[in-house]
This record gives sequence, structure tokens and C-alpha cells, in this order.
Amino acid sequence: MIKLFSFLLFFSLIIPLNSCQKQSLTVENNIINNDYLISVTDASNHELKFSKIPEKIVCLHLSCIDILAELNHPPIAVHNMLLNLAKSDIYFGEKGKNIIPISGYGEPNLEQLLKLKPDLIVGHLAGYSSQRNTLDAIAPVFLIEIETYEDAIDNLEKFANLLNKDEEFKVAKNKFTAKLDNYKKQANNEKIVLVTNGYKGNFFIATKESLLGSVLDELTNYPWSISGNNPSAINWVSLSSEEILTINPDIIFVLVKSPSSNLLGDLRKDSFWQELKAVKNNQVYPLEEEKVGGLTTGTKSLSAFLDQIMPLIY
Repeated sequence: MIKLFSFLLFFSLIIPLNSCQKQSLTVENNIINNDYLISVTDASNHELKFSKIPEKIVCLHLSCIDILAELNHPPIAVHNMLLNLAKSDIYFGEKGKNIIPISGYGEPNLEQLLKLKPDLIVGHLAGYSSQRNTLDAIAPVFLIEIETYEDAIDNLEKFANLLNKDEEFKVAKNKFTAKLDNYKKQANNEKIVLVTNGYKGNFFIATKESLLGSVLDELTNYPWSISGNNPSAINWVSLSSEEILTINPDIIFVLVKSPSSNLLGDLRKDSFWQELKAVKNNQVYPLEEEKVGGLTTGTKSLSAFLDQIMPLIY
């Protein structure tokens, strides 16, 4: 029960509960009498205006970290539950050594934010829309949303415009799309793949309507869908062991906090796992969160995820 609570809390920060409206982002840059005016519309259709490029950015959601890592623009602070990921090699590594952790759970520590004097605070639409008025008193709040890899590319481009990082965007986009195109050439629909957060109790599954699942649906046989289920996060759903066994996947990837040297050995002791083809055929693989960028909310983490799983599938 404690593990389930912790996972839901982690999800509420990285992929917040309750899927919301599709994100619409527009950026307009104008030079007026030598003044730099930037106008941005976020996922809540709220317009933000800046007279200069925002430099000091606070990330309250993992997608913000992913975007800024692609653009080589370290945030000054992140939510404390995201700090280890922000400093991982997937994102900022040594460049992230000065990132400050912001304490708090449902609401970030306001005193810390006041002292930092950020130019921009970035959070997820579902998690922080109700806190905009409070946070706006400290800095402009940009609310983001992401469901597909096309959204990830679009978000990256808009932030590149906002931060005057067009060259960085072109490099990141070309690298990601080239990787995706290469993996598509290897793709087939013979093997049923499953991605889950753990291996005990109820399982949170990335559906084909999620960012991760939208890619896997193009590269593998990925039958997991929201249909008939209530999303527990952004298009991830909770499934029972019986529902998983009904489909019986060929390959299973399990997100874990730390390495598991004997994951298959542990699973073979469980009566449910013993019945799965993936276990019988030694096709269950742990994925360390810090090596795949956590729960995957942008082009950088998605690239790392694909590099981890595709050689194992094909």
C-alpha cells in the first residue's frame, strides 16, 4: 500500500493525475523599438508576455527538465522529487550540480521560490492550474501538457523560440526523428510488448494513448489501451494481473528505482508471473529510471528509452 501511494505521489509530480485538454502553444517574437517582446500561450490558453528572454526557470514537472536538457538550459531549481533525475546523465549530469531542490508535495515551497526570484515557473496543467494565482505572484506560470511524441516535438520547438534556442532545437529534433525513423525500419508487430511501473499488486501500464505508448504502438505489437479503464495518470492505467494474463505479453519492461540483479528469479516465485510467456522465455527486463529519464515526458527521455528497449526487442 505504501509503495502504491508513493508511486501515485511520484506520478502526480511527473505525470499528474487526470488527463486534460490538448495543449495549444503559440510563440510570437517581435522587435518593437529595440524591445524584445515574447508572447506565449500555454496549455490553459493563458497568455504570458515577456520583455526579455526568461533565464531563471523553475521546473515543477519532468517534461520541463526534458525540454531544457535538450536546449542546454539548466533550470535554477526543480521539485525535490525530480532532483536526482535532473542530475542524472540523461538530463544535465555535471551541469546540474547547482540545481536547487524545491520542497513541498501538492504545493511547492513558496518561501524558497520567493528567494530564487525566477523568471518563469513551469508546471503541468493538471497539477498546477489551481495554483496559478498563488504562483503568479512570484513569477509567470507556464502550464504544459503532453500526450504524444508529436506533442513533445511541438513543446520543444515552442520553448526553443521562447529561449532563443532555435539551433539547439533543430539539432535535438533531427537527432530524435532520425532515431525514430531508424527504429521504424526494424519494427514489426509480431511480439506483444508491455511497459509497467512495477511487479507487485496492481500494475500501472503505459497505454498506446500515452506518450510512451504512442511510439511503441508504431514499433511493436502494443495492444494496451485506455478503453474500458480509468486513466490513473496521463493515459497510463491500472490493470490487474488477470487482465495482463489475458493478453499475455511476449516481452515485459519494468521501471525500477535501482538495479535488480535477480528480477526474473523473484518473478518465478510468484504464481501469476510463472504463467506469463515473457517470464517463461526470459524476456522480462528491468529499466532503471535514471537511465531512461524517469517516466518519459519528452524527446530526450524517449530517445534514451528507445535505445534501452529496442535492441532487446529486435
